[in-house]
Amino acid sequence: KRLLFVAAATERLFSDWREPGTTAVIPNGIDTARIAHEREALDRRAVRAELGVDDQCYMITCVGTTTRRKGQDVLLSAMPAVISGLKGRNAKLFLVGAREIDFLDLLREMIGKLGLHEYVQLVPETPEVGQYYAASDVVVIPSREESAPLVSLEAFAYGVPLVSTPAFGLSEQL
Repeated sequence: KRLLFVAAATERLFSDWREPGTTAVIPNGIDTARIAHEREALDRRAVRAELGVDDQCYMITCVGTTTRRKGQDVLLSAMPAVISGLKGRNAKLFLVGAREIDFLDLLREMIGKLGLHEYVQLVPETPEVGQYYAASDVVVIPSREESAPLVSLEAFAYGVPLVSTPAFGLSEQL
């Protein structure tokens, strides 16, 4: 029997509960050829127009099912400082992966309390995330816990800068 992990950092978390030699790390992978094809087919300006984002807007994307461990609340807390730091330049944050659970209600409440309604768009879960990467100026992964997400690999494949927490396998990927 073997336990498989997608990151050495996650494997280390289980070191006290496994016998030596019973684990292996197989990092996540993505189909970069497929993404390159999709990337070529997407016109950044057209996609941004479709999403309601003009050329001057700084587009921030966070892809991941809305849940506490993914840390979207941490990102929302930082948004007023991000907006202020852009010195008058418009910003738009797309939270892609909105799932109707209690945590999403918390995020909606935060958006209201922080006055972010005009800056944040909640996008339901979708397998079609390529357009968001293609249109983004930056992808953010604010996760509290994360083994080795595909989002970071996809952002790299789309050539989008990535800002991330160092949670577990994320630091290995970076």
